[in-house]
Amino acid sequence: MLGALPLLFVSPHQLTFLYESWARLLAVDQAASTGVSVMSWLHNWFGFDPPANVVVGAGMMVMLVPLLRVRAYADPTFRALVLAALLIWIVIFNHKAEPNTFVIATAGVAVWFFARAPSRLRLTLLSGDDSLTLPMIAVGLRWERGYCVQRIGPDGQPFDEFPGYDSGFLEDTGVRVRVRVRGAEVRCVVKVTRRFGNATLLLIEPERDEDRWITHRLYQAGTDVRIDASGVHETAAPAEHVSKASVEDVGWPLDLNKPKDRENVDKAVSFHDL
Repeated sequence: MLGALPLLFVSPHQLTFLYESWARLLAVDQAASTGVSVMSWLHNWFGFDPPANVVVGAGMMVMLVPLLRVRAYADPTFRALVLAALLIWIVIFNHKAEPNTFVIATAGVAVWFFARAPSRLRLTLLSGDDSLTLPMIAVGLRWERGYCVQRIGPDGQPFDEFPGYDSGFLEDTGVRVRVRVRGAEVRCVVKVTRRFGNATLLLIEPERDEDRWITHRLYQAGTDVRIDASGVHETAAPAEHVSKASVEDVGWPLDLNKPKDRENVDKAVSFHDL
């Protein structure tokens, strides 16, 4: 019955087309992307690429185990914890999850935190407050630019702007580290801030101007930079060397048989080209 509700707005022919299109998309999109998910974590950290359906199936079984406690169904705390687990599960096992999708998982963490009386351990895990027993230090890359701001130009066409981040509040620690990027040694500056009132945040950026392309812009298509215990890893060519954009890079259904210079995609593609 629910599947037929769209008939209030579209014709049977249109509804059939939509469901067929949806089925085709579901059949292929798992192979094209792992998003910010458990599948992506397994791939990036361990080089392990099990079928997505297997990972989701295993996660579903783990999710369903608490439901065997039928007698606990009447307990409000139990119901809240199941809700928290569900809010987290639908994000971390979603192969299309993006960083902004984690607002849903964050809501789940909040439900989990407030479902029971406060504890020092849970508060420490959430805040990293060094006045507690388990201080935390966060380490990351200092990006020059972040998310784009989309605007409409005088010609009525959308275009993207990438405003720079204000980093004037960062303090230079005086520490210099060397990491290898694409086989070359890159000298990096380590900066620090405590302005956010919880964990100390260390941010790394290249010292030389000619190496700044590495951290020029967050989510710049064609460049994937990550940091772990072994250093900074850049896993693809800089954007100016990429001759073909992918659907994952651009986020739009471009014709991949038409090579495009990714450096100009944001400016060259309008909604009329889609």
